[in-house]
Amino acid sequence: MNKKRNNVSLITLSAALFLTAGLAVLSGCGAKETSASPSANTSVTASGSATDNSASSDAETTEGVPPVQSTQNAPAESGDKTLENTLDGYVKLLGLDKDELVKAVGEKPDSSDEGGQDFKKADIRVWFDAKSGTVNQLFTQNKDIDLNGVKIGDTIDKFEEVFGKPVSDRNGDIHFKYNDIFLSLNYDTTTKETFALYLLTVDF
Repeated sequence: MNKKRNNVSLITLSAALFLTAGLAVLSGCGAKETSASPSANTSVTASGSATDNSASSDAETTEGVPPVQSTQNAPAESGDKTLENTLDGYVKLLGLDKDELVKAVGEKPDSSDEGGQDFKKADIRVWFDAKSGTVNQLFTQNKDIDLNGVKIGDTIDKFEEVFGKPVSDRNGDIHFKYNDIFLSLNYDTTTKETFALYLLTVDF
């Protein structure tokens, strides 16, 4: 009886060892197959060998290539433009069509009730020539514009020092010739202080 039990124990132990060894071999093969199959970051070459692309793809995205940014809230192409805050900067807007104007100013306009286009951030209003479709009048009350050394708010005497003798001066509206355009300044007839400026392609 004892011999039979010992034989059964040995057979059971041998079978267990055999099964354990078999499982180890099978799991090793499974792991080998898993590692041999190409992953998302590997590619198989013509010779059949796998190449890891994870390092190269990281390098490609970081070296010399800016990250992709969402354009949902990005400013328009013209949003990064800055209008030059000088007389010549504003004079350059005359003669532009609507698309060119939006690009130069850096913002989209609002329609005004007088037929012009308001640019609130730039603090200007413009009108377009009916035939050419280009800007022929510009209005502003922006006191920060450098008008060749004078600004809106200065007296007309100071403007005469800079721009010379006016072309006309009547009822608080004084006009100066400046290169190919005209400056029309509105002023208080009592204090002589200016408060608004029109840039005109044609004097009237």
